[in-house]
Amino acid sequence: MDVIEKQLEYLNQTMKDTAADAHSFLLKYHFGGLIAVLTLLNIDLILVKSISFKHNADYWLIMVGIILIIILSYKYFSFVLKHYIKFSQSHRKLKYKYELTLSFALCKGKNSDYQYYLEQSVMEKPTSVLDQIDWCQDQEYSFVYVAKYLLNHHRLRFKQLKNYDRTYLLIAMVIILLTLSIRIIFLLISH
Repeated sequence: MDVIEKQLEYLNQTMKDTAADAHSFLLKYHFGGLIAVLTLLNIDLILVKSISFKHNADYWLIMVGIILIIILSYKYFSFVLKHYIKFSQSHRKLKYKYELTLSFALCKGKNSDYQYYLEQSVMEKPTSVLDQIDWCQDQEYSFVYVAKYLLNHHRLRFKQLKNYDRTYLLIAMVIILLTLSIRIIFLLISH
C-alpha cells in the first residue's frame, strides 16, 4: 500500500505543477500578447500628426496594416492556445491516472487490472456518451467497473478540451477587432 500512496502523492503533485504551469503560461503569453497588440494599435496616438491621407495608396497601406495586425494576432494567439491545450491534455491524462490509482486502492483491485487500465489512452474515442456510475447499494463496486467508468469519463472530458479552450482565442480576437475598429474610426474622423 505504501507504493500506491507514493504514486498518489507523485501524481497529485505533478497535476498541481502542470495546472500551475498552464495558468502561468496563459497569463504570461495570452494577456502579454493582448497588451502588445493593443499597444501596437495605439501607436497612431504618437504618429497622428505624421499620418496623412493624400493619396489612395495611403488608404491601401492602412488596409494592409490592418490585415497584417489581424493575421499576426490570430497566429500568435493560436500558437499560445495550442500550447495551453497541450498543458490541459497533460493535466487530464494525469488526473485519469490519479483517480484510477485512488480507485485501485479503494476497491482493492487486482494488479493486472490496474496495469491494464493504467496503459489505456484517454485520447481515444469514448465508448459511451453516458458519464455516470449506476447506483449499487447492496454490494461494493469492482475495480474493473470503476476503471471502465473513469476511462470513458476522462475520454469524454479530453474530447471537450479543444472546443472549450477556443473561447480564449475568440475573446482575444474580439478585443483586438474592437480596438482596431475604434482606432480606425477615430483616425478617419480626425483627418
